[in-house]
Amino acid sequence: MQWKIPLSTDWQRRLGQLAYRVVRPVARPVAWRGRSFLTTDLNARLDAADRSRADIDRRMAEAARHVEARLDDLTRLLAEIDVRSRAIADALRDAADEAERRHVASNAELAAFTAQVERLMLTLAADRRSAGADAP
Repeated sequence: MQWKIPLSTDWQRRLGQLAYRVVRPVARPVAWRGRSFLTTDLNARLDAADRSRADIDRRMAEAARHVEARLDDLTRLLAEIDVRSRAIADALRDAADEAERRHVASNAELAAFTAQVERLMLTLAADRRSAGADAP
C-alpha cells in the first residue's frame, strides 16, 4: 500500500517520497525490534496464561469426572435406599395388619371370656337363690 503524502506541490511530494524511501529500510527493522523488545514480556505472560488455562481445563475435566462418578454412586445409593425403605414400609404395614388381627382376636377372646364370666355369675346367683330357697 502506497502512502500518499498530502503536500501541496509536486516537488514537496517527491522530496517526501525520497525521504521515506531512505528512512524506511532503517526505521522498519528498528521498529520491529523495538516492538519485539516491548512485547517479549507480554508474550511470556500470554504463554503463562495459556498454560494456566490448559491446567484449569484439565482440572475441571478431572473434577467433572469425579462429580459424575459421585453422582453415579449417589444414584445407586438412592435406588438402594428406595428399595430398602419400601421393604421396611411393607414390613411395617404387615406388622400393623398383624397387630390389628391380634387386637381383634383378643377383643373377641375378651368378649367370650366376659360372656363366660357373666354366665358363671348367673349360674352362681341361681345356685345361691335355689340354695336359699331350700334352706329353712
